[in-house]
Amino acid sequence: MNCEKGKQYLAGWMDDQLTDAEKAEVEQHLADCPECRQQMEANHNLWDSMGNIPVPAPSDKMQVRFDAMLETYRREQENRPPGIAFFSGSCLP
Repeated sequence: MNCEKGKQYLAGWMDDQLTDAEKAEVEQHLADCPECRQQMEANHNLWDSMGNIPVPAPSDKMQVRFDAMLETYRREQENRPPGIAFFSGSCLP
């Protein structure tokens, strides 16, 4: 495995999304490549740090804005000519 391919697989490796063969290939590459190992450690530290960022509470107006946006979307869909609905996929179940 080269570094370019290794970097493409890093996120999947960290999230346990790779096949056993892909995992083994990435792990072998990380064992042999200090640059990619450093990148993996930096990614891991970044993900850990992101988990510590506080999530703001939604504002009181959020539901009102969402409902207004949804109503606008529904009205637009109702006013579309029938042929457009077919091509946009909105007639699919």
